[in-house]
Amino acid sequence: MHSTRAVLGLCGALALTALTATSARPMHAGIDYARYLEEKADVEAELDEWLSKYEKDAERNGWIPPTEARSADEVVEDRKQRFFMSKQLVSKLQKEQPDAQFSVDSPFSLMTEEEFATYVRNSYLQGNKTSLQEFATYVRNSYLQGNKTSLRGGDSVWDEAPTSDNGVNESGESTDAYDGGNAGFDISSFMKNLDFQSFKKFFEDCLSKFKGGRRLQQGVDWSSHRCNAPIQNQGGCGSCWAFAAVGAAESAYCLGNGGQLTKFSEQQLTSCDRSSHGCSGGYPTYALRYIQQTGLCRGDQYPYTSGNGNAGQCNAGCQKTRIPIRQVARPSGESGLLSALQKQPVVVAVAAGNSVWKQYRGGVVSSCPNANLDHAVIAVGFDGSSVKIKNSWGTRWGEQGYIRLSRSGGGGTCGVYRDMTYPQIADEVVEDRKQRFFMSKQLVSKLQKEQPDAQFSVDSPFSLMTEDEFATYVRNSYLQGKMRSLRGGDSVWDEPLADDTAEDSVHDMEPPLEERRAQQNVDWSSHKCNAPIQNQGSCGSCWAFAAVGVTEFAYCTNKGGQLTKFSEQQLTSCDRSSHGCGGGFPRRALNYIGQTGICSQSEYPYTSGKGGDGQCNASCKKTPIAIRQVARPSGESGLLSALQTQPVIVTVSAGNSVWKQYRGGVVSSCPSAKLDHAVIAVGFDGSSVKIKNSWGARWGEQGYIRLSRAGGSGTCGVYRDMSYPQL
Repeated sequence: MHSTRAVLGLCGALALTALTATSARPMHAGIDYARYLEEKADVEAELDEWLSKYEKDAERNGWIPPTEARSADEVVEDRKQRFFMSKQLVSKLQKEQPDAQFSVDSPFSLMTEEEFATYVRNSYLQGNKTSLQEFATYVRNSYLQGNKTSLRGGDSVWDEAPTSDNGVNESGESTDAYDGGNAGFDISSFMKNLDFQSFKKFFEDCLSKFKGGRRLQQGVDWSSHRCNAPIQNQGGCGSCWAFAAVGAAESAYCLGNGGQLTKFSEQQLTSCDRSSHGCSGGYPTYALRYIQQTGLCRGDQYPYTSGNGNAGQCNAGCQKTRIPIRQVARPSGESGLLSALQKQPVVVAVAAGNSVWKQYRGGVVSSCPNANLDHAVIAVGFDGSSVKIKNSWGTRWGEQGYIRLSRSGGGGTCGVYRDMTYPQIADEVVEDRKQRFFMSKQLVSKLQKEQPDAQFSVDSPFSLMTEDEFATYVRNSYLQGKMRSLRGGDSVWDEPLADDTAEDSVHDMEPPLEERRAQQNVDWSSHKCNAPIQNQGSCGSCWAFAAVGVTEFAYCTNKGGQLTKFSEQQLTSCDRSSHGCGGGFPRRALNYIGQTGICSQSEYPYTSGKGGDGQCNASCKKTPIAIRQVARPSGESGLLSALQTQPVIVTVSAGNSVWKQYRGGVVSSCPSAKLDHAVIAVGFDGSSVKIKNSWGARWGEQGYIRLSRAGGSGTCGVYRDMSYPQL
């Protein structure tokens, strides 16, 4: 027995010796192994810190390459040696480029230089090398013959169009020609009466309120502009070409769309653009032309899922936004890039699969060790010494996702001037906007003559909408009683009209109005129980804003004047008796609040401004609202009596020119009688009723409008359908 233990002990010792001998060896060529052994304790501590920060993302994205080691100990040893080699590299780079900062605090510090080069390689394709070499030759020949060719799956693609005389490549497919066909546009009057310079200045001054352009004579920096989306992360997929093309397209579209940023989908290009190779690389110019012809889905509708390296199946059914790209411009040299950057960000190709980009942490890079263009990024600015680049490797790389390259001649640092492109938004879009704006000027002039007690102006968020478009924007956000199918396949309900009395719920019965001595003036707009003006955005949720507004006021006064801002999003997403952004009925919303309670806005904030209802969050903490009944005043006297105690929901005819261009004063009439919008009456005086809207504080009188007191159904139908909660 003793001899057996001795043998086992000897075997264990030999195995441990063999393992130690195996682990204690250089595992990578080029390592200063003697120095590594001296610094091993420090390396272990620094590696542990690196792993605590990067390990999860690095393993998911393939930034920790698999080792050929045969045991867990060898894996650990391999990582230590890799990390030490990156430390060696950082020391070397720092001596060579003192104006830049390099660090092992990089997602790629467990990659060798060769592995990093392989990771980057081929995600950007120039169309004349690697797997696209034969394709490019064939496409070019086919293009000269006037034919199209095909790439993945046999779908149609386009090659680069010939360069025009001014050095700009025209796009393969032109956008539809603008026909000047805005109904009601008086072109002869436009040309006859146009003082172009004053009109141009007026147009730009007005537009600047909704678009914050930033232009510097000695430098430009789009990185903090509202039209620059946050830094993205392509992960383990060679989709830099898609991120660069989408980033440039969404910035250009935002700048041409009044400064409203829409985050578009890189996944759509990665999965659906048949002129490129998904996670195996692609060409930004082809991608921009795909965008021009096909349009782009929003990022929240088609989120990025290819970080694991799989391009995924194409979802062709997502709703696409047309991006009016007139042509894909190709600037040349440093001067061309700087000139283009005065207007917008630019896609550039760089040599990035090298030690400089691998360990970059900050400062200005002066050179790269190779000239092979292998990565597509976005130039977002410049100053006297550098060009600022937006990368797609996440915010923990570089300067929070950015890198600065020194300005130089020739092909530029890291080849940044060698291949550049950006989308130019169609000229007809600009012309269309000028004509739309002029039509609103015509409308303002007409309205001002008809209603001298009110003020109308093009200084309105809706001045680039036609009257029909504005009517469509407003239409159906307030629903009167009609048979409708409810969301989610629920049974239909028949909502009675305002003069109906038969209703199962006592909450919908009009109580007798109290006899009281009426004040001559009431204004709740400055009361502490009146919440600030809200903005429903592109969602037909006025019914929710109106119901929440009167509820929070009544609850506030009932609780001694302590205002709680309640959640419009809860109603928009959760009230199944209405249709979310497709419209709703305020009295049903009040019934929902009385039965369910309501969450605070801070706990359930509004997110439907872009038109999506959103998923219902039923778990938010609800405040019970003890609504005794929903009162329904009748006529002017009923409204004025109710306003003595609290604000009242009223419905109005708002989808018309008067509300579109209203700026101030008292409105005497509306051109239509269709009730299409729910708002809140917050006061009155001897001549008008004061209305609180939900279109933001830049509309009207800081979000309010005054309607003249009139008989019958009231100005803009304001007396036709009214309600308020009695607690």
